[in-house]
Amino acid sequence: MQKNETVLARYLRRYLPASERGWFDQWLRIHNHPAKLTKRVKLTGPDRLRKIILTHGIKRLARKNVNTALLAWNRLKGDNKFPIRLQKQAEGAIALRMIQRRHKDNLKFLDQIQPQPSDTLLHEKRIRAALSKQEWKLVNKWIQQLPKHLKSSDEWRYWQARALGELGQDTAAKQQLQKIIGERSFYGFLAADLLKVDYNLEYQPLKVSDSILKQLKTNSGLLRAREMFRLNRHISGRREWRAATMKMKPKQLKGAAILANKWDLHDRSIMVLAKARYWDDLGLRFPLAHRNRVDKRAQEKNLESAWVFAVIRQESAFVQDAHSPAGALGLMQLMPRTARSTARKLKISVPKKAGILQPDTNIRLGTAYLRVVLNELGQNQVLATAAYNAGPSRVRRWLPAKAIPADLWIATVPFEETRGYLKRVLAYTVIYQQRLGQKPGRLTDSMPPIQRRIRKTADIIQIPRNNG
Repeated sequence: MQKNETVLARYLRRYLPASERGWFDQWLRIHNHPAKLTKRVKLTGPDRLRKIILTHGIKRLARKNVNTALLAWNRLKGDNKFPIRLQKQAEGAIALRMIQRRHKDNLKFLDQIQPQPSDTLLHEKRIRAALSKQEWKLVNKWIQQLPKHLKSSDEWRYWQARALGELGQDTAAKQQLQKIIGERSFYGFLAADLLKVDYNLEYQPLKVSDSILKQLKTNSGLLRAREMFRLNRHISGRREWRAATMKMKPKQLKGAAILANKWDLHDRSIMVLAKARYWDDLGLRFPLAHRNRVDKRAQEKNLESAWVFAVIRQESAFVQDAHSPAGALGLMQLMPRTARSTARKLKISVPKKAGILQPDTNIRLGTAYLRVVLNELGQNQVLATAAYNAGPSRVRRWLPAKAIPADLWIATVPFEETRGYLKRVLAYTVIYQQRLGQKPGRLTDSMPPIQRRIRKTADIIQIPRNNG
């Protein structure tokens, strides 16, 4: 019942003793008609089960009508002493629905409850709800109530600093920012911008002994994988590589990353470095594969090459034949429909699936689509990045009622996937600026305030540009 598997539950009912079937029938009635909880309901059976059924009903009712659920819960809570676990479940369900519905009293209710330490979703969502209304006292208070492992993250340290700054506590804000300015992350870069210090973009190339490299160069599994990739048998190549590296120790994995890079197997290099948990070789983690193609197509569309590389790094990690569960294809993860419509705008032959997977075609169409969304969203790189992930129509629905800072808009984007996507692509763009030999610009310079209205420009423009 707690998993909403009511068909299975009804089947299992027959195995209960006849004297115990009544409580299940009551549970099923409350499941199907949770609005019954608005009136006094007499439930028989053990007290423990009765309270489980009532909690279940409140959670169901919250999804249908959060106002009714709140009224019913306040009455039930007054008539019954619920165990803390069940009370947190009921209040958490109401709170999440109030946040989702942007209920006018959601912050008031959220301030009256204390999520369980394990309920990270509710902890974070209520902070984002406070951010969306720029209620800085609540932001600061609720960040202080986070579980320790969340409170120490770059994101929440940054937002606590921002809240403290808004509350006039500049010294405390600076102390929080100093804890993350050394991080190569979205919030680490934003913290550096606020403190007006340089980014930490120093990196340490991997050092692996010659003996380990010599051993790996003769590893039959790695050699088979290399040959499979050269034959464009990517699935077989990945299987061989996975099998060969499965039991490797960290030093061997680092050596395998170096070999993969030399063999132009950049996605494998990224993968084994992550497995080895080595983050300081930016050359291996952020390769410049297909640079000629990227520079050429970026210049045609007047785009920044670093931004295009950042999108590729996030979308596919340079897996040439990448397929997403939703059907997106290739290095820049193009949906076939998007690829076809973009090809028509470019007045080139419309590719089939195999064509979309070809690096040159994929990058050409991907950069063209980036230009389309950039034009549609007022040349705002933040909005265009979000649109590349979630679609322009959703991004327009997410525009604020009045102009707000871009960092605040990103933190309150409704989709967790898109929030993470934005933070990674924007941070990767800074790293790729350095990888391309450019002086990285300030992240905040590419993050103007998000406006309520945006002016669309031409669909596709092609202006040659020097990418430095």
